[in-house]
Amino acid sequence: TSEDGRALPDSREISFNKLQGKTYPSLVVVARPHLRVLDLSVDRPKLDAKVKSVLMHAPTKFTEWLIQQGLVRSEQKCSVHSTTQLKLGMYSDVSKFPYSGGYVWISECCPQRFVSVFSGSLFEGSPHPPMVILKLLYHWSCQTNIQNVTQWVKVDNLYVKGMYTWLRSVCTVALQTHIRQLGGPG
Repeated sequence: TSEDGRALPDSREISFNKLQGKTYPSLVVVARPHLRVLDLSVDRPKLDAKVKSVLMHAPTKFTEWLIQQGLVRSEQKCSVHSTTQLKLGMYSDVSKFPYSGGYVWISECCPQRFVSVFSGSLFEGSPHPPMVILKLLYHWSCQTNIQNVTQWVKVDNLYVKGMYTWLRSVCTVALQTHIRQLGGPG
């Protein structure tokens, strides 16, 4: 820092100025994060243990956990009769819905229709089981190296890239929706 307490330019700013020729210092922006992350080595083992314990659950218990966490809807309406609430039930043949342990949404108005418990969630329509998606979500949030993710989770690189792009998009939309605008109009 200088005598008056201002931060002096670092080597990146100086080299940037040399590359660009004459620049206006007020227009040169180099991100310098002032927020320091606390030691994550304390929390990470707890998180790892929690995720590992959840991944060891049987499909029924895993589905119940997903519902409790809000990752799967706890209420669902009939797609044909939009006012009719569906009921969570168990399908008699668990092999028909193996990833949910047999949990399905059952309708009184359409008794022959069974709706996947994952309908309307991030697990719906995925070519991978919900446990794999949860692992990807975990590794994305921990910023695990992509090569390690593809090896550990056994998912191809393109799928990981698409999933991570989608997760970033969700975060971007959430920020734009829930954080008030900085600055004025224009």
